[in-house]
Amino acid sequence: MKLTNIFLSLLFFPFILYSQNLSKIDAGEVVYIQDNKVYIQAESSLDFDTYEKVTKTIKAQGEIVSSNGYSTSYKIPQHIVGDYFKHLTAIILFDENSKELAKAHFLHIEFYDGSPSTDFYSVYQIEKVSPNQGYYFYISSLLKDHFDVANQKTLEEGNYEKVVLEHYQSNNISLLYDYYSVEAIEINDEVFLLSKLQNQYFIFNYNIETESLKELYRSEENVCFIRFYPFFMDNKLRLLMKELECETDAMWDNVLDMGLFKKNN
Repeated sequence: MKLTNIFLSLLFFPFILYSQNLSKIDAGEVVYIQDNKVYIQAESSLDFDTYEKVTKTIKAQGEIVSSNGYSTSYKIPQHIVGDYFKHLTAIILFDENSKELAKAHFLHIEFYDGSPSTDFYSVYQIEKVSPNQGYYFYISSLLKDHFDVANQKTLEEGNYEKVVLEHYQSNNISLLYDYYSVEAIEINDEVFLLSKLQNQYFIFNYNIETESLKELYRSEENVCFIRFYPFFMDNKLRLLMKELECETDAMWDNVLDMGLFKKNN
């Protein structure tokens, strides 16, 4: 991730970056897993004024974890972690189907110094299991008793494209370059449609009986998404969205409350 894009995101999308804190749900997508260690995006209070000073100190005082000639990763000294970073003590790891894989405990925070990108990662040690390659998400271990799986079924998106397009047309929503796409899923007998535009995205609840849409969420302009992970928290449906500033590589996690409760079978 480019540093300039990180700061642009902080300046223009602060409500998105910190939404999971406001909703009291600590969850996000795993960046990568290596040698039974989980790397997630670190939460930092650094800004334009402090970034250069702090990273210079990290390079001078931090322990080198790895270096390959193109990039170097530093273990950030504890006094800097205490001043500028927050982290979870432990996390629960899930695969993209919400299957629980392992618990992981906090080790340290690393500064990745590469060219042309830099980043900060919170690093966790996985217990027992070694996950395969794929996409994963996590929640704070403190939330485990509140979490439940949202089993999803993928539906044929072509069956819903017409009704989504009609919604855009009737609400005078402009389609940049005439582009839109639809992903359709079923959770607890409810149909949800996630529709991407060139510079925005929408989430709908589709009523099968009336063949009508209810708009549940509309992103800000210039906010797109890459992936999503549904789950229940306190019986309320949530969607963890991996969002980005459209046509850039500035990404973040956003937990959305769909306002719908789990149905008892």
